[in-house]
Amino acid sequence: MSEEGKVHDRGDVSPDPAKVAVAMPAARPKQQTDFGITKIPQQQFMKVLLYGDSGVGKTRLSATADDCEEMRPVLYCDSDVGIMTISHRTELDYKKLESLDDAFDVLRLVRLHPARYRTVILDGLMSLYTRVMADRLRLAKDKPGHDAYVPVMQDWLHCQFRMRALLSAFRDQPINFVATTCAALERTGEEEGVVTIVPDLPGKLADQVGQMFDIVGYLYVRAVGRKITRMLQIQPFHRVIAKNRSPYSDVMGPIIEEPTMSAMYHAALLGDTAAVHPQTADKSSRMRATDESETDKGE
Repeated sequence: MSEEGKVHDRGDVSPDPAKVAVAMPAARPKQQTDFGITKIPQQQFMKVLLYGDSGVGKTRLSATADDCEEMRPVLYCDSDVGIMTISHRTELDYKKLESLDDAFDVLRLVRLHPARYRTVILDGLMSLYTRVMADRLRLAKDKPGHDAYVPVMQDWLHCQFRMRALLSAFRDQPINFVATTCAALERTGEEEGVVTIVPDLPGKLADQVGQMFDIVGYLYVRAVGRKITRMLQIQPFHRVIAKNRSPYSDVMGPIIEEPTMSAMYHAALLGDTAAVHPQTADKSSRMRATDESETDKGE
């Protein structure tokens, strides 16, 4: 018997080491194993949805982004909302949205020239949605059995999908993104009269739109005598849809009095909560000054 086929006591056949070496596959090169895993990046931009009754000041509040150095330059996009309250801001870049295609044109501009704007404002989501539906019905008017003035379920779903796609795309851009819409009452319980204040958008979009933003704020007015104070609720309570994803949300509090985009930016991203609660900060400063004075007297 040849050496190659010699039988050992164990009952096996001893392989030829040379042949084994040839048969073994070459060692694979070390592959990348991080699979795109990184550390959590520092948040540099905020995505804000402002909603409230008509005339409460959503347009004026959103345009204060132009007063914040970190948020400039700003592009303000109007969808038939009215710009009288910000007509004095003659240096603010402006785009009139006549259709959803105009909004997607702005999105393409942001993608092609990411350094041109740090903030984009879409003022009047419901007005933009109305234009989307009008365009949809205009194209479908020649279909048999389709009323050009009465949308069917497919029309609603189509328009909601396109609006959701637009908002999601803006959210994912490296910019500050601010959108506004009116407020609506939604029945949320079986008991009569139980309602929740929600963003005014059709169907499930009203419930889903909040997922696309870091801060959802309900803007309203509080009147005491002749004094009018604008209030922005950014935490959910009293059956109001609101949210605040900022890591400083606890110290920012549930409501901001006389809000500005600059104050929100510095509080939500930089932790400067004195920006949204200046009275509290002034009171704390006075208390510290008093304590230091008393300490000096004691010494």
